[in-house]
Amino acid sequence: MGVAAVDVATGDVTTWATLPGTAPHTLIDAETASRRAGLCGKSRAQLVWRSSPGSRSPLYPLWQISTDEETVYVDQQGTVWPSLESPARGG
Repeated sequence: MGVAAVDVATGDVTTWATLPGTAPHTLIDAETASRRAGLCGKSRAQLVWRSSPGSRSPLYPLWQISTDEETVYVDQQGTVWPSLESPARGG
């Protein structure tokens, strides 16, 4: 079993992995992500990815859930992230 990330503009495979055994690589759907974010109704959902605390791999994209007032991100485990920015490090 395998999984891949594909560039939607070019169709090129950007990264891939072979999964152990026969366990499927499942992603939560847009409705579940919107519900987890508490933004059901007039929200827009799209899969996005940028290396962030919410996901270090493009094989695990985040749902960007947006309304006219706010945008949050939901990872594939259902955790809601207020942004994709890493916390600032002092020093």
